Amino acid sequence: MAQEEARLGIASTYYFRIPNTWHPPTIARVRDLGHEVGLHYEALDKTQGDLALATQVMHQDLQTLREIAAVTTAAMHGNPLTVYDNRDFWATQSIKDFGLLGEAYLSVDFSHFHYFSDTGRSWLANHFNIYDAPVGSQSPSTTPSVATTNQLIAALPYLDRSLYLVTHPERWSANIMEWSVSWAKDFAANRLKVLVRRMMQTTKN
Repeated sequence: MAQEEARLGIASTYYFRIPNTWHPPTIARVRDLGHEVGLHYEALDKTQGDLALATQVMHQDLQTLREIAAVTTAAMHGNPLTVYDNRDFWATQSIKDFGLLGEAYLSVDFSHFHYFSDTGRSWLANHFNIYDAPVGSQSPSTTPSVATTNQLIAALPYLDRSLYLVTHPERWSANIMEWSVSWAKDFAANRLKVLVRRMMQTTKN
């Protein structure tokens, strides 16, 4: 995906998890193609909500990634099977103290964008999406509802503001075996997300 985007003159930001997607040659290749490299952080998940320890983890993960590329932004990893929202880390921490210019969800005024994410293998907002969504300043209700990629492509010429597109590259593999493994994982995860969402709704009620 990074190679195809570079061929088309598109510069994206690729967020890497440590250790889950830690692969220095790939990170260096993405950097050399002209894309931004950022940290897909999960400090609260890793430390079970221990803020002091999470601060150490955040510094260490950033230092590790910065050995390969300049890192100026971070994006939380949303795990639907945990009670922790990694964005809560910033409730008591300053982004600047970590040498960052912004966080992909918290530092953006989404009223200027149409937000689409393929979380859960669907473009439908909040369909299987528990954490990967804007907070605070929300996307306007005028954002069209699309489920498939073809529907999204068809809607693009009619969008009246910039596009904020979140993708997970493993879902777009041209290799049938890799695609099948990713599909199976998403299918299982989506079933769990439905249960989690029902439990969360029951708790609120």
